[in-house]
Amino acid sequence: MQYILKKQHQIAITQLLDDLGIDNKAIRKKLFFDEVDIEGIITRLKVAIKESPSFLPLMAVIDGKEEEALKYEQNIIATREFIHQIEHQDILEDKVMYDPYGRDIFHITSGFDVIQLLETRMLTIDFADYQFHDARQMFLALSAHIHNSKQLKEHREVEIIDQKSKTSYLYGHDTHGDFRLFKYDNSLTTMRSPLDYREILPFSKPKKIGSVAGYHSVEASFLAGLICFSHHEDINVNTLENFDCFITELKKAGQQFGNFGDAGQYSGVSIWNGFMSFVSKRPASIPTTEDTYYEPIINSANKTLDYFFVDPKTSIRKLTLSISAEMLDKLIEGVFLKVQKGNGRSCVKELEEVVQYYFDNHIEKVIA
Repeated sequence: MQYILKKQHQIAITQLLDDLGIDNKAIRKKLFFDEVDIEGIITRLKVAIKESPSFLPLMAVIDGKEEEALKYEQNIIATREFIHQIEHQDILEDKVMYDPYGRDIFHITSGFDVIQLLETRMLTIDFADYQFHDARQMFLALSAHIHNSKQLKEHREVEIIDQKSKTSYLYGHDTHGDFRLFKYDNSLTTMRSPLDYREILPFSKPKKIGSVAGYHSVEASFLAGLICFSHHEDINVNTLENFDCFITELKKAGQQFGNFGDAGQYSGVSIWNGFMSFVSKRPASIPTTEDTYYEPIINSANKTLDYFFVDPKTSIRKLTLSISAEMLDKLIEGVFLKVQKGNGRSCVKELEEVVQYYFDNHIEKVIA
């Protein structure tokens, strides 16, 4: 997930980079492919700072350069703070190791990418021209923007946004294609620096509030669990009610496969397993390792499907994800889009057979 800048800050940073002749391609080239001597850049910055009128404002005033000295004084202060954080990384980074976004935030607040990208040009950018209150806020916003630009978005990911609750779900996978589903809180509008909680950062980031990390291909069992939830709680699911039209349109896009050795392979057992406890209102569990698993429970009182992480050896049982009835249709549609894109090892044909098994065996039955 990317960091979120306020609209006016994003516009300002875009204008700043445009004024400097820097686009996203140039950012990735500079930070990924060019050989960069960060120690050399820092040395040049230190020299430039010492030579600047702002470094010795009294001398600047004597020389009649008071306006120039004050104009870029904040740039120099911010740059010196960045250099201090970079040079003392080993000590300062320990302070953020338990913060949820610690590593990323430390990198962003160090200004490392800004220094690498702009070098000595950062000393003569007027923050007032871009409607920032001070130079540090401008550089931090730029640092977050650079961080976002460096991220190569996984085109197979499927994001589902719930505007009502300001949450979102993200279907993903690990490097082996194993199933991943994350839930985020998008309501946060401010973040504080983990190095100094008095500092409010000019960006925010969705907070991860839930997840299911399955072992191998569990999409069939996961879909069966969603269907079980909809069936027993009598939840209307447009995707299922108009399934023939939905699946016909989806197949027109073709089946993509990820770079996983057994992508698209499955057996009928995986489909049958997903409905083993269907009649007793128990969605299929989701294995995560050899011994641990997720146990989905239908919470009729809250109208949610709750996933609990279970470790029989330690007796750990922890709620890790709640799915609301309102999001069920989008999540069922989303898991189909996920596998169609090659996100994971499953395939559309397998999930189609899951739905067909449900239609053939359960849709007309009345559950006591």
